[in-house]
Amino acid sequence: RASTSQIMGESDDGKDADEDRIRGWWHVNRSGFPISSETWECMWQHVIEVHPQGASLAREIRGLPCKRLPTPAPPVVSSSQLSVEQSILAVQTYLNELQYNHTGTQFFEIRKNRPLSRLMESAKEIIRESLPIKCLEAVVVALYLTAPLTSVHRAALSFKSRQGDFYFRHVVLAVHAGVSYGALGLSRRHELMYKPLEYKSLYDLVREFINCYNKCSHTVVKVCLSAPVVHDLHSCAQIQWKHLAMRNGELQDDTLKRQLEKFSRAMRTS
Repeated sequence: RASTSQIMGESDDGKDADEDRIRGWWHVNRSGFPISSETWECMWQHVIEVHPQGASLAREIRGLPCKRLPTPAPPVVSSSQLSVEQSILAVQTYLNELQYNHTGTQFFEIRKNRPLSRLMESAKEIIRESLPIKCLEAVVVALYLTAPLTSVHRAALSFKSRQGDFYFRHVVLAVHAGVSYGALGLSRRHELMYKPLEYKSLYDLVREFINCYNKCSHTVVKVCLSAPVVHDLHSCAQIQWKHLAMRNGELQDDTLKRQLEKFSRAMRTS
């Protein structure tokens, strides 16, 4: 099979969504590790095409000697060692240390229709290789690292936003513990990733993200929540990524609040 492919984003049925005019594209490394020379060349070609000083920058960086960089250590979270708040912060700190992937090449292939156990194998690979990641990979790693926190309820929270004629997609991991909600993840924009465990309702958390999108000149047109994700790393169940999907008129405050309150009640008792 080809070592890379170009991805434009996904439509609601999981197919490529060129008709949505998803902004930009990136390569996905499908050849595994070690990364093939073809994948490296695709990455550098992308840099040449999109960066203002692409060709000269690529030559300069590729001519530098390779230095061995420190590998971030994943946190060991346990309710007996750390508070839940400390554990959530430790997971986010680790994601920050991996860093967001700006290269234009996604190093890890994540297939959302795989069972949870397979996604957790991908999380182990990401931790082992310690390369920069995008938002979906960050969610998979966060699910793996928070699995020991059985008192924490977790669900993937995804957004589709519009800026001008283009659409963008993003996902974080919503978490609930005690009486508070928060989120784990990575993004190009700091406002669209980590949210500490300080929001009193799921509605407050989602509304915070929508407000941050507005500040970035984006309009949120769709919000999705997965079904709560089990803590069993060996589960063969698939994540129901679009368990709750809300579009346009459903994002008005009254309707949004009612839908999220219903979902959060079910989430807390799952």
